[in-house]
Amino acid sequence: TGILEIRTLDISEQSTPSLPITDSELSAFLKATMYVQADDESIRKQAQEIVGSETNSWRAAMLICKWVHDKIWNKNLKVGFGSAKQTLESLEGDCTEHTVLFIALARAVGIPSRICAGLVYQRDAFYYHFWPEVYVGKWVSMEPTLGQIQADATHIQLAGGKLESESALEFGEGVLRTLNRLQIERIQ
Repeated sequence: TGILEIRTLDISEQSTPSLPITDSELSAFLKATMYVQADDESIRKQAQEIVGSETNSWRAAMLICKWVHDKIWNKNLKVGFGSAKQTLESLEGDCTEHTVLFIALARAVGIPSRICAGLVYQRDAFYYHFWPEVYVGKWVSMEPTLGQIQADATHIQLAGGKLESESALEFGEGVLRTLNRLQIERIQ
């Protein structure tokens, strides 16, 4: 047993890097993948429209987060696991589609980003959930699905990475195995 304390990070806009972020150690988090087509022309064009002339990486990430939340109007579970390009075309999906679209848009403008998987506490229970993380001088969890700029303390990350594989199933497999062994009690 243990107690998990979750806090959000303070982000200072003055200390965040300018776009594009070109740190070679983060290059893997800027690449296009099967689900995150950051190099697709429609993704690049949309990302540039969203951020406009903004060069501050944190402010640009906030613009992308708000846009993804506002534009995915049909928040359903019917899509399965859609790619960023499919999500941009349909503007529908659940947390996985919000996340892959956000990551593709962020990577397209030079913000290193990765996927987080874990639990989110909503209403009266914990639910399996995906959300993105961006590197803006430090890694920060964001939440386009629920309309939060920075993911709040109801999020418990159990896995994370680049989502580079051909199948998203193995990405969530470890999380699901962990969930089967957890007993969580919320303490106020």
